[in-house]
This record gives sequence, C-alpha cells and structure tokens, in this order.
Amino acid sequence: MVGTNQISSELVTSLHKGAPLADRQLQLKPGQILSGKVLELYPNQRASILLGNQQLTAQLQAPLNLHENYWFQVQSVDKLLRLKVIADKATNKRTQGIDVLLKSIGLKNNKNNAAFLMELFDEKIPFDKENIKDAVHLLEKQSNKKMAQSTLIEMIKHKLPITQSVFNALLMKSSTSLTEQISTVLSALSNENDLTSAALQLRQQLQLINNENTNHNIIETIASSAAKGETSFFQLLKVAGEIPSSTQFDQWKGSWTNWTNKSDFKPPFGVDESKLIDALQQLKMKQLHLSQPEHSQLVKFINQSELALNGADSMQVNRLKNLFLSTANLQRIYSKLPSSYQSLLTKWLDEPTKNNLQQMLTPLKQLVDKQLNSEMDKNMTELLVKSELGQLQVAKNPRDHFITQLKHFLYFSGSQYENDFLTSLMNQKNLNEQNSLKSTLIQVMQEGNLNNTKAIESLIHLLNGVQLTSVQENNTMMLVNFQLPGGSFGLTKDLQISFESQKDKSNQINPDYCHILFYLQLEKLGDTVIDMQIQKRMVTITVVNDKPQAEQILSQLKPTLNEGLKQLDYQLSSVQFRSNTPEKKAIDTSPSNNYDKEQPLSRGVDYKI
Repeated sequence: MVGTNQISSELVTSLHKGAPLADRQLQLKPGQILSGKVLELYPNQRASILLGNQQLTAQLQAPLNLHENYWFQVQSVDKLLRLKVIADKATNKRTQGIDVLLKSIGLKNNKNNAAFLMELFDEKIPFDKENIKDAVHLLEKQSNKKMAQSTLIEMIKHKLPITQSVFNALLMKSSTSLTEQISTVLSALSNENDLTSAALQLRQQLQLINNENTNHNIIETIASSAAKGETSFFQLLKVAGEIPSSTQFDQWKGSWTNWTNKSDFKPPFGVDESKLIDALQQLKMKQLHLSQPEHSQLVKFINQSELALNGADSMQVNRLKNLFLSTANLQRIYSKLPSSYQSLLTKWLDEPTKNNLQQMLTPLKQLVDKQLNSEMDKNMTELLVKSELGQLQVAKNPRDHFITQLKHFLYFSGSQYENDFLTSLMNQKNLNEQNSLKSTLIQVMQEGNLNNTKAIESLIHLLNGVQLTSVQENNTMMLVNFQLPGGSFGLTKDLQISFESQKDKSNQINPDYCHILFYLQLEKLGDTVIDMQIQKRMVTITVVNDKPQAEQILSQLKPTLNEGLKQLDYQLSSVQFRSNTPEKKAIDTSPSNNYDKEQPLSRGVDYKI
C-alpha cells in the first residue's frame, strides 16, 4: 500500500491472508505450467499430486518418485487430469529444475528470469508458456525489477491479460495513490495559461472529488440536461414531488429552453435550490436500496395484494401471507423497511384480514413509488454533491456523507467507461455525453494541448488499476475492493475498503455473513485498520492503531456504534482495540501532549463512519 509503513503493510496482508478468491479453488486449463508434489503413487502411472493447496489424482506420462516436487504441464482436464512432466528430475530445492524449465519455455537462463519463476514456484501459481514469455518481455523493459516482478505475479495470479496497458495500470496502482495523483493533475492544470473546455471540465471534476468549492449551479445542470433531451432529472424531480406528476417532458424541455434563452430570473416550475435539496434529502431517506430481484419481487407482491383485496375469495389473503413467509426476497425486504412499515406488516401477518392488508398496502405502495432507479440515483447524488447546500445537508450525518461521496466517485470516476463506450457505439451516441472523469481525461489527452500530459496519463492508468482490482468472485464468494480519494472525506490519503461476502441463494451479497476491512491514514491518529466481521448479523469489530488516545476515542464511540447497528438490525458482539506496537514495548496509555481528555470528542477524531 502506498504511503504505509512496513508494520501497517504487514498487518493488512495478515488480515487478508487467504482472502484472494483465486487462491481458494485452483482452476486448471490445458497448457498451464505449475509445480506439484507427488503424495501417492497408483498403478497405471496414476498419482495423487499436491497442486497449490489441492490434492488431485492425475494421469502421468512418465514414472515419478514419491514425495518429490516436479514441474508439470497440464495436458487435459476432462474426466481425469493429465499431466506432463517438464523437467526430468525432481525439484526439491528451489533452484532445481529452473534452468530446464527456462529452456523448455524458450527463455534465457539469467538471474531475473530465474527469480521470476522461483517466485511463481513459491506462490504455487500456475502459468502458461505464452503468458510467461509476455511477462518476461515486460519485465526486461523495467528498471525497477522488484516492483515490476511483483506486479506481473499479481497479473498471472489473478488471470489478467499480460499486456502493457494492464501492467501500466497495476504498476501505477502500486506506486501512487488517487489523492496524490489528483493533486498532481490539478497542479499541472494550474500551470497552464489557456485551458480548453475539456480541460476546464476536468479541473471542475477533480476539484469536486477533492471536496473543493467550485460554485456549481445545479439549476444550470438541470437546464443543460433538459436541453440535451435527457429525461432522468425530469423523472427525479417528479418522484421528489418538485414538479406536478401531470407534466409532460416536452413541456419540461420547452420551458427550460425558453428560460435559458431569455435568462429569466426565476427557473421554470418554481424550481428552487433550497427546496430541491430538502426534497432530495427526504427522498434519499426513503430509499430501501433494493436489488433488482428484490424490487421486482416487491412490485409483484403489491400487485398480488391488490388482486387479493379485489377478489371474492377470502382465502387469497391467507395464501398471500404464506407466500410472503416463504419468499426469501420478501423476508430481506422486510428487514430493510422502516419500523412503522414493519409494524403494519406484522399486524397483517398476525391477523391476515383484508382491512389489515389495505392498511399495510397503501403506505407500502407510496414508498415503492418513491424508489429510484440507478440513473435517477446518480442524478440525485450529482445534485447533492455539486450543491453547497447539499454538501452541508449531507455532512450533518457521517454515514450519509460517506455513502454519498462513495456513490459520487463510483458513478463519476469512469469505472464503467469501457461498458459505456460499447453501449454508446451500439446506440450511436456520443461518448462525450458520458461525463465521467475517465472520459474527460482521455479527451484532454487526445487534444494534446497540455504541457504535462504525463500526469493525465498516469491518472488514467491509476483509475484502470483501481478498476481491474475492484471485484473478484466465484460461485460462492465475492470480494470487492474500494479505493477512494481522501479529499472527499477530509482525509489527506486514500481511503481503502475491502468487502468480502458469501453469496446467498439468489447470487446476491449476503449481509448476514461478511467481512469488511477499512484502511485509513488519519492526520491525528495515523495508520488505522478497522476489521469488521459479521456472522449471523452479529458484529465483531477490531480496531488497530498505535496511538494511546485511539482506545479512549473508541470507547466513547461505542454507544453510538451500538445504537446505529441496532437500527440496521445488527447486534454488536464486541469491540476490541489492538495496538500494533510490539508487546515487549510498553504502551503509554496516558494522554499525549497534543490530546486532552477534556477536549470535545470531535477534536480527536479524523473521520467517523
């Protein structure tokens, strides 16, 4: 990790030990080369081989010695794994067989190539000839062999394409941070005399991500969207109740066009920034954050409820109750509902009458009508972040502030740029309309008008690296990594989050079983790791920090944490504090010179989540 000391890096590594999903199930394919140990020998040249962490039975093409290591190449993976021995002698020592292997692949037997293969051997990572040739070719061109080798190992381990662009992306991710690179680009832009419109847009985007005041006019943002014929802001303001539901889009677009041309003082439809921000905040509080299957299931349940109310068969209501109790998605939805809605549902489940169903259904329908799709949620996030009033409203609640800034970066950084690019080609749209940070960076690069394009290129590589390492998943688990610029949260370094979860029956994240790891570099408290384990909605939290005052702050925050988790239907099991200072070194628990017990809590806290 960039900017972390050795102890902190080792700590994060130890907490993640065994976490990469690629390690958990070895997926072999023909042509791959890997080391293995012979555990048992069977008749007909079959053997039990330890490959990585898995014991497999394989058909061999040559006799082998028991309990010895060999280099194997996968021939086939049908009903029986077939392996070919590459080196004709055992490789019980790390250096044995490397020269033979290099020769069989067609690579020079030199120090760097041998060290690279030995690293793959030690990590038990399978590879194929073409990948290793491409990797060595990239390695030869790098001056910092150690960092380049580490990057290439990760590329092979996670089965990423061995290309120059992927290598540049991951190498940049391991050598700098978003916070540093954004500052570098802003500095480069400030040294330019005449900026193009794309470069000006880039500066605004970066300042917004850095949480700097850029005096955005959200009324003009809405007007610009209407002029382009975009309906998402129109739909958002309808749901928020800021324009009449009977308003047609042509009427909306025409009114904003006239307002822009005539520069009337008052925006059409009485749209006012202060009222709009209040309405969006209220709308945001009503969001249930349902997955698409959950939303579809809830709409289906409401439709079935209306049929039951209008039907003559009284047993329909009972059947509806049984359906609700037996549907996993509806049970999850129940846990996400506000307590007042849960009470109405519980009353109906306890006494499934038409009257109780009607009392429950009316407010539930109103709540569902207030749910936003992803495009409207993106627009709401944009308005809240761009508006100074919106920022002030959001900042009142640390959780709300964190989620809003997280969404803003994910929506507008360009993590979906390549997908948007393909969609724009299919729909014959101009990609420049996709106002993401990455698309603007690429546009500025292509214009070639800046003196320092290296900083722009480096930030593009870094965003690609963050994107490439953001998600890993298999049939049962999902691992999501977030790396966010610290400026959005008032931090001087990047905020990093790893989220690991089991998948439920519908292939969604299971919030009952997950592991969340926060890594923070705080101005007052320094390197801090928050390790959060969730088992059956029981939450165990371990905070690791070397500062004596951190434990005191943690104990003060515990009641707030406990109450917040209760509201989300989680139960706090324990909160532990751990110093990363070696045990033999005494930990001074007395207040430090720059920290006073009597000071307000907020003066000793960098950021609350």
